Formats: sequence, C-alpha cells, structure tokens
Amino acid sequence: RKIGIHAEDISTRKRFLSAVKGILGVLFSARLLTLLCVFFRDILFQLRILREDFSRWLMHMLIFWGFTLLLLMHALDGMITAELFPDYASTINPYMFLRDIFGIMVILGVAIAIYRRYVIKVPGLRSVAMDHYAILIVALIMISGILLEGTKITSYSRFQEMVQDYA
Repeated sequence: RKIGIHAEDISTRKRFLSAVKGILGVLFSARLLTLLCVFFRDILFQLRILREDFSRWLMHMLIFWGFTLLLLMHALDGMITAELFPDYASTINPYMFLRDIFGIMVILGVAIAIYRRYVIKVPGLRSVAMDHYAILIVALIMISGILLEGTKITSYSRFQEMVQDYA
C-alpha cells in the first residue's frame, strides 16, 4: 500500500485489513522462522550492535532490559508479576531487590550513553536534539523513581500506613 499524501484514496479500513492480512501471511508461512530469528537476534539481543561496538551494545542492553524488566516487575506488577508469583508483594525481597537491580541497570546504561556522547565523544556519533531529549527523559524517569522510593522509605506517615496494613 502507498503511504503519505499519495494514499489519500485508501481508507482506514483498507489499511487495517492490509496490515492484518500481512501479519497473518507472515505468521502462517515459512517466513515465521526467519521472523523469530530476527526478533531474537536483532531486537532482544541486538547482536548487530554487539558486532560493531561492545560498549554501545552494553549500553543498549542495560537500558532496554532494565527498562523492560522494570515495566514488567513494577509498572505492570498487578497484571504480570502477581499472576506469575502467587506470594508476590512489591515491598518484600526478592521483588524489591529486583526492581532496584533493574533501576541500576538503566542508570548504568544512561551513564554509558552520557560518557560515550559527551566525555569521549565517539567518532562518527552524531547527536541531534532527540538524542539529548531521550537521554534526559530516561534519566529523569529513573531519578524521579529513586527519589520517590527514598521519600517513601523515610516517610513516617507511609511507615504508619504499612504498620496498619501489615500488622
């Protein structure tokens, strides 16, 4: 299908049906194995980046897996983690420890990104405003999460709520 201003005559319904047809065509074909290989090799493990530069790969892996695991273990804990682990409680170990480890992974990845981009200035690395924004927004999300957790730890009223709930 055409896209952009040259595709004004194609309806949303036709676009949607074409997308579904294409997805089903790949899922129920011999190309499924190729799709799975590409998914694991290039998306989950990013082996192409590993072949180019180890520090870049490590940065990507730390940010990607740290953020993904934080999303699954923290943001979606009620839907995913609680369903997988029947005795799950976000305030006990090992779950709290895992969230801290995943947060540290993201922070290390962001630190590597900052180091590569601003300190050693990797040759051939071009920066645009969106690169700076992405690093900033991920760093702010992580720092705000750490500050929120620290505030909860030191909060007397939060402690009293936990005493009421768990005593």
